[in-house]
Amino acid sequence: MAFLMIEIDESERDFTRFFWDENPGIDLENKRLDIFRMTRVLFGVKSSPFLLAATIKHHLKKYVDIFPDTFNHLNQSLYVDDFLCGNVSVQAALTTCIESKQILEDASMDLRKWRTNSSELNQRLKNLNFEVDEHKESLNTLIASKVLGVGWNEKSDTFYFDSSDLGTFLSKGINTKRYLLEAAGRLFDPGGRLKHSTLSEFQKHQMMLPKATNFKGSKKHS
Repeated sequence: MAFLMIEIDESERDFTRFFWDENPGIDLENKRLDIFRMTRVLFGVKSSPFLLAATIKHHLKKYVDIFPDTFNHLNQSLYVDDFLCGNVSVQAALTTCIESKQILEDASMDLRKWRTNSSELNQRLKNLNFEVDEHKESLNTLIASKVLGVGWNEKSDTFYFDSSDLGTFLSKGINTKRYLLEAAGRLFDPGGRLKHSTLSEFQKHQMMLPKATNFKGSKKHS
């Protein structure tokens, strides 16, 4: 929904034109199609995440002097339309929640589904009518919830990565560039927490690459 909060300038809307057919499948040869233009940022367009990030960054600058601490949190801890941060105390965390909600509401962007591993903060957010995510822990999983697609154990406040699939994939020992690229995409780690361990593992395979005389799909040149 965050993309839809951003209006496209009138002068740029011709780039988002599309055909509209009121009665698809009827008299295709003589049919007259309507042409419409999108007025909001679209889902699925490569530039949309950038436009969202740039718009939010521009909006946040208005609060750099009003809420300096919360400005820093939002400026550094937003991932598309997800906000992830921590604080030194319950009261400080509550202040961050209140101020960040106020800042983004001013841009017609409502922060929802709040989640915390502090029962006290959770209750105080409820008392202030925040939309708290009441996701219940499953007995069949090691994790209670996910943060940016990564498992988060709230009780121990630790992130959980299942690398068994990556280990199995790398054990095949196929020494091609395509193979390593496929392996790199098998571990979802948007925060880069595992980059050092995964890089060291890839380096072992990279050392073997020169020994492979022919990569699949390559051509020999005389």
